[in-house]
Amino acid sequence: MISLHRCAQPDGPRPCPHGCYGRDSDSNWVALDLQPTSDPQEALRAQLLAPMGGHKGYGLSLIVDVLAAVMTGSPVGSDADAHAHPKAGVGHFVLALRPDLFVSERAFHESLEQRLTEVLATPTADGSDGVKLPGDPELYTAELRRAEGIPLSDTLTQQLADLSKRVGSSPTPLMRL
Repeated sequence: MISLHRCAQPDGPRPCPHGCYGRDSDSNWVALDLQPTSDPQEALRAQLLAPMGGHKGYGLSLIVDVLAAVMTGSPVGSDADAHAHPKAGVGHFVLALRPDLFVSERAFHESLEQRLTEVLATPTADGSDGVKLPGDPELYTAELRRAEGIPLSDTLTQQLADLSKRVGSSPTPLMRL
């Protein structure tokens, strides 16, 4: 688990030395007693997450809940149980913007390129394989699969070979047998 808690320090925000609760904790889950926990079952019973990002993070999560649940007519708050789904109704919210209504297309693309360049230049921790943008892991995997193929277990490969025989076709040359 990764701790995303940040503490205000004189030289800027940095990871809290003892968690944000005054004790060692790397958990973003909260138990029924409102104490940090790393036990997922306790967290599910409490249906709570520890606040991330202070009041601004809490506010952002509230806005997301309003947009994705309240505005879509989906269950909200304690009624929104994605684990049990007794009533279903998971909310989805899509926001489409036309940046050219706010700034020129050129200014938008230049600012976006600048911001993404800054994000990608963020220093990383030892052992990290770098900063990723949304979609980067999928692009990497797609390139890897095109170059090396899709890995199949021996069991699945044999099942596909048996199925090929049963329907009267031969296994593809890509299948390893």
